Amino acid sequence: MKPIDRFGIDLSRIRFLSPSDDTDELFYAETERHVKKDNTFSFRGKRYETPVDLRGRKIQLRHERYRDGAVIVYQNDRRIGKARLLDAVANGMARRQTHDP
Repeated sequence: MKPIDRFGIDLSRIRFLSPSDDTDELFYAETERHVKKDNTFSFRGKRYETPVDLRGRKIQLRHERYRDGAVIVYQNDRRIGKARLLDAVANGMARRQTHDP
């Protein structure tokens, strides 16, 4: 039996995902990064900012393997949001808490 014939037998059992912006993310590659004290991380030679304050934490990135596209930030298997390219001026002016030992 050819693979296409076998596929045809089970055609009625196939369920499709509902269209969504997040559906493509299921097929993205995943990479782990550590967020720096200025709330940024490096990926493919570029600096990105995380969508929320994740300083000092490990995050997972989901991205298209062979194209430069959206970089999606996850932490502990929870979607946090899209990372944005670093705006160095705005990031430098952001207030940071200092921790005195």
